[in-house]
Amino acid sequence: MTRAQAAELLEQYRAGRVERDEVLRAFQAAPLADLKFAVVDTHRALRQGFPEVIFGAGKTAAQVTAIAAQLHREGQPVLMTRVTPVHARALRRKFPRTAVHQVAARCVTLEKRPLTKRPGSVAVLCAGTRDIPVAEEAAVTGQCCARPFHP
Repeated sequence: MTRAQAAELLEQYRAGRVERDEVLRAFQAAPLADLKFAVVDTHRALRQGFPEVIFGAGKTAAQVTAIAAQLHREGQPVLMTRVTPVHARALRRKFPRTAVHQVAARCVTLEKRPLTKRPGSVAVLCAGTRDIPVAEEAAVTGQCCARPFHP
């Protein structure tokens, strides 16, 4: 559950469109989704302002896709780092409209809306060409995490 989802649920309750028990069930729901191979923190966005980030290294394409699907079902934007071309192909097949592969950054993002620019600037520096993938990953992460999260 996200902050926006929690606020909307409370507004619906206040307007009489949702029963108290439904609100209580929603807030009592376990904040974790056990996928057997990974436990996904589905309430991280509510506590931290941005959902869990998926670290792709060491995970199969099926695992990365399943984790992304769980977060996407929760209505959260998804950021996957250290993805391989195999991960990216699987994610683009599963999410053809929302998956964006940032090749140089080795990242994939899933968003219902494109990333929006915020005022201000952030500099990402690297020492040489070997550091470019990490610098690109930092830039994508900054774009995703440095904006308010309101799905």
